[in-house]
Amino acid sequence: LRRQRQMCIRDSFQKACEAAGLHAIHGIELSGEPARRQADEAPRVITGALRGERPRAVLLARDAAGWAAICRAATLRGLRPDFDLAQTVEHLLAEHPRSVFVLSDHPGLLRRWAPRQPADQDLPPLHALLPWQECIHRPERLAGPKPPLQALSAWRKAPRVPNHRRLRALARLAEELDLPTVASGDVWFARPEGMLTQRVLSAMRRRTTLPRVRPADLAPEGAWLRPPAEMAALLDEFGEAVAATARLAEACAWRMPLGQWVFPDYPLPAGESAEGLLWKVAFEGLRERFHPIPPVAMERLQQEMAVVSRLGFAEYLLVVWDIARFAHGEGIPLVGRGSAANSLLCYVLGITNVDPLALDLFFQRFLNPERVSPPDIDLDFCWRRRDEVLRYVYERYGADRVAMIGTLNAFAARSAVREVAKCIGLSDREITPLTDRLPHLAGQSTGLVPGDVAEGDEDWTRLLIALLYGDKPVITGTFRNGSLAIMRE
Repeated sequence: LRRQRQMCIRDSFQKACEAAGLHAIHGIELSGEPARRQADEAPRVITGALRGERPRAVLLARDAAGWAAICRAATLRGLRPDFDLAQTVEHLLAEHPRSVFVLSDHPGLLRRWAPRQPADQDLPPLHALLPWQECIHRPERLAGPKPPLQALSAWRKAPRVPNHRRLRALARLAEELDLPTVASGDVWFARPEGMLTQRVLSAMRRRTTLPRVRPADLAPEGAWLRPPAEMAALLDEFGEAVAATARLAEACAWRMPLGQWVFPDYPLPAGESAEGLLWKVAFEGLRERFHPIPPVAMERLQQEMAVVSRLGFAEYLLVVWDIARFAHGEGIPLVGRGSAANSLLCYVLGITNVDPLALDLFFQRFLNPERVSPPDIDLDFCWRRRDEVLRYVYERYGADRVAMIGTLNAFAARSAVREVAKCIGLSDREITPLTDRLPHLAGQSTGLVPGDVAEGDEDWTRLLIALLYGDKPVITGTFRNGSLAIMRE
């Protein structure tokens, strides 16, 4: 998986590969285009994937150190307007020659990076990339006016015109620079019919109709996952590059560790342990909450502290306490939610305002030593002053270790069909009678038959039926919420 500039869904990808008996390879594609564009320039997901002049590099992780280096490079690409791809990869090759593979089809970048290639490795890190889509050329236009989808279908069925000219030039350059070659390319959908779905998604993203989608916003033709026999036939002139692809895949044996909770560090005073400091602040809070301290409260706090220490959550609770303490100190309204309300420890730390002893709440709903799961603590701050809390967290724990959390939003059947229908060009008056008959939740019967879906163009009918009757009528997007992630050093 080498999504352009994006690091999300990695765990789902690896789990899906393992379930299917496949080998997951983690990486990313970075381009040298400016990270931030002018306000009046629309963002493009696909930026001329096969243009030879487009500076790009595919980074693949061989081990944990390589993955960490790739993550840092992706962060720089997203944050710095002056991001320099050539310099970033140059440093990466120098510092992690045995932890990453770097693939590129840009002649200028290959010439600059070639001197960094170590001479003592069986599998050197830098490879010249031969993009297999260069072998698939079709006529740009077909005679006669046709509706957009019919023209697309006819163009897709047109005979191929093989063209190895650029691949041969890249292979000659690799030989000149003494670089190994590898065959790869862009895959945007699993099967040829996915081209239509990708076109629809691009129209949705650009808020336009299908005939108005710009070619620059579409995946390159032929960017679907091909079987090995067809790949070998397409690249029959470049057998060594095909063989090198398999060797690189075997060398990328690193697996992302899943199921391990990694909590942020709390800046502890010299000579102080996390458990010791948590005990001190908890006892001070206990004295403030109870006058005098009842034995049952002390006993309950000791029991909860024992579970927290055993599960290794002391530093995490200190971080949450630190954030809540700042808010209280600045007079920022704060409400602690979730199962943390069952914890006396959270109550005395000022994270929640619910006395679990008075309400006879069970601590095991918050933390249970028999069911290891992370603490569930939600802190809601006054929206007028939430930015003050965010600023404090960034300054306290470091802007390089704090990030806003992005979430994936999946469309249900009604929303998906409505958005697709807009791309087709249907009006709200035409869409509403159809969507009103759809369920709000997935898995419920629609009560529709294919004849109710659409009339006329066969491609539109097939697409809408797939959305209505498919296993997962889901289209994803991202949005920000008010949550933060704090990382370790």
